[in-house]
Amino acid sequence: DFKSRRRNDREGYRSLIFVFIFILILVESCGHKTALNPPPPKRLAPIENLAVEVGCNQINLKWNPVIMTQEAEIIKSQPQYLVFRRRGEKINAAKATPAATPVEKTPASLQTAPSPTINRLPDPIETSLYTPGATPTVKEHFSPDYDFKLIAIVSEIRKDRPAERISVEPIRFSDNGFPGIAYTPEIKFKKPKGFPPKKMDSDIDLVPGYTYYYKVQAFSQEGLTSEPSEIYEIPFNILPGAPIITNTHLDPDFVELTWTPPEKSCLNTQNPDIAGYFIERTEVGDSEQYLVIGSTDKAATNTYKDGTYTVNKQYRYRVKAYTTLGKIPGVPSEAIIVDTEDIFPPSAPTEINVAASSTGIHIVWSKSPESDVAGYRIYRSVDVNGPFICLNEPVLVQGTFFTDTTAQNEKTYYYAVASVDDTKNANESKLSDIKKIIVP
Repeated sequence: DFKSRRRNDREGYRSLIFVFIFILILVESCGHKTALNPPPPKRLAPIENLAVEVGCNQINLKWNPVIMTQEAEIIKSQPQYLVFRRRGEKINAAKATPAATPVEKTPASLQTAPSPTINRLPDPIETSLYTPGATPTVKEHFSPDYDFKLIAIVSEIRKDRPAERISVEPIRFSDNGFPGIAYTPEIKFKKPKGFPPKKMDSDIDLVPGYTYYYKVQAFSQEGLTSEPSEIYEIPFNILPGAPIITNTHLDPDFVELTWTPPEKSCLNTQNPDIAGYFIERTEVGDSEQYLVIGSTDKAATNTYKDGTYTVNKQYRYRVKAYTTLGKIPGVPSEAIIVDTEDIFPPSAPTEINVAASSTGIHIVWSKSPESDVAGYRIYRSVDVNGPFICLNEPVLVQGTFFTDTTAQNEKTYYYAVASVDDTKNANESKLSDIKKIIVP
């Protein structure tokens, strides 16, 4: 009857619901390999160690090549790289920093640096094309939607290497003011239409006096992309030319450098205002990567004393002028090698005393203060003006006492002591004060 049919229908619906719930549970337990729960899309590993520096009328970038996916699978094909650039605010001399600074994913070593303000960025819409010696005229307005533009697609260049060999050389790219187009890649990359655009106006050039932001993204032949790299901020200006190191002086406590300032900019035009100099050093035979060891904060200062050197090493030194606006380091001077071989003798012994006894002439003195003193030489002469003859050659006296058993009775002698260090040169000090004694 009718009620019986409705009861049977309800039981049928319940059965269908139970079957559907069972299927859902089964699908969930199967993980991500189903149409209802697909696996997450693969992505390349992110760009690492992006470094940015200002060159002569260009900005230079380098980064580590991407060799695997996020799942640690080696990439068989050769990836390419998308370079994005955004122009920011005019350089503020009071807030500028001397080097490129990451503005996201900041390394621990830079976390104390102030983060740049990038909420409202000027969108230069009309400029004169910059040429050496010209001052760019910029008409600008602020636009909250001024975003990154794709300026280049960079391929890794492998010389005489099989395609399957993993590259460890950094990828390098120089931005000379390439035009760009607004583009945001998705998980899959497809080359946008109209790229690269033609260089039509100075709106796309690098204009001195502005801050620029960069980021890099990798993509494979299959179109898989990586996450964008950390964003780097760098002030851009025309670089001062190279100073000339004119003299070096090695002292036991420091290496002193003297230089002349650059006469012109790197473009052979008038120098930008110079605020001071960075002094860089690297050890010969090491990785020879220069590190800034000091700076001067006055353009008129042209000397620097490096008190951090280690003896018996060879160093390369170079000097860079940096600009008042942005503290941007200029072209480095030609490097000069300084050999810090220990050529400095220790100080002469002091408090010399001599006395005669039946066993000989006894000489005593105070220990020299230097830590590298290996021993002492004792000298004797029959004339106060010399010549003095060493009594203990070639063995050095280790202590501060010596007995001369070769002295003859009823003769006058003059004694002196010298310190000798433990270097390969065996540097010897001047003679101590001369002491006279008449042997009874």
